[in-house]
Order: sequence, then structure tokens, then C-alpha cells
Amino acid sequence: MDLTSQKVKSKINYKKALVFIVTRKLRDKSYKGRIKKFTGYANIGRFKINEMQNLHINFEILEGQAALVAIQNDETKIITQENFNSYVTLPFKKGYMRLRLIGDQAHVQFLIKKI
Repeated sequence: MDLTSQKVKSKINYKKALVFIVTRKLRDKSYKGRIKKFTGYANIGRFKINEMQNLHINFEILEGQAALVAIQNDETKIITQENFNSYVTLPFKKGYMRLRLIGDQAHVQFLIKKI
């Protein structure tokens, strides 16, 4: 799992997975996902954010290796590479931000909610 690759910042998904389910709820402004045997790079969500935006992230890695990355323009911030259940303040400018999942034979469950 290489976090410095150009594929991390790319908008194109390079993925292979047995199960890849990500749902978006517009009212709650949240993304919920369940992914099994995931290898590659995939965009899982896109948020319109204000400066210093807060997110609640519940990210659980059941097996394998995975990382959750936030990308805006050319800025990349690694949010987590392990199990995580907390609030995060994103240090980005006002605009759109993508959440990208990077994994290697990973089984992952997550809930990401904008606050």
C-alpha cells in the first residue's frame, strides 16, 4: 500500500473488491460503507466544506491494510490508517473535498458524517 503514489490523488478508481457497497444519505450528510477484500484506490465520497469543517468518522478495519485520505486540489491529508472513531477538523479551504480509500486485501466498515 503506497500512499505517495500518483494514483492516490487521481480521480480515477483502481479497485478490485468482492463486496463494495457505499451509500450516501442526503439528509444526514453522511456516507456509510461495507467493503470486503478490497485492493486498490477508490473515491468514497465528496463533500462541500467550509473552512475548518468537522467530520465524525467511524472507520473500522477488520482485516488487511487500509487508509482513509482527504484530498482537495493538490493537498492530501491522511486521516487514518487504523481503527478510528472520533471527530476530525479538516484543515482545508472552502470548496469541495474528496475522501479516498486505499487498501490492500482489506475488509472495512465506515460511517462518515458531516457536522
